[in-house]
Amino acid sequence: MGYLSVEAQSFDASLDVRTDAGGSVRGSFRVGSPYEIEGRVRGSIIDDLFRITVTYASAGRDGCESRIEGILAVSEAGRVVDGPVTIWDCGDPLSGRMTFRR
Repeated sequence: MGYLSVEAQSFDASLDVRTDAGGSVRGSFRVGSPYEIEGRVRGSIIDDLFRITVTYASAGRDGCESRIEGILAVSEAGRVVDGPVTIWDCGDPLSGRMTFRR
C-alpha cells in the first residue's frame, strides 16, 4: 500500500508488480476514491531504480489514454519504492510523487 501525491493532495494507492527475467516489471496500479484509476504497469529495474510507466483510461473522458511516468528509488531490500512522477491525464503534465511500502 502507499499513495500517489499530486499538487499537495495525497490519494491512497496500491501497486502490485512482478519482476521478470532481466529486470522487466509488469503489474497493476490502483487509486481509490475520489478518483477511481486502474492502470497497467510496465517498467524495468536497474540497480536500485525502478523506471515505471502506468497507462490508464481517464474516467469520463472517452478516447483519452493517460499515463504516469517516473524513476523511483528502491530501498530497504525492495520494501520501499519512492520517487517523483509526471502525470499526463488528458491535458498538461502534472508533477506528483509515488510512495509504496510493503
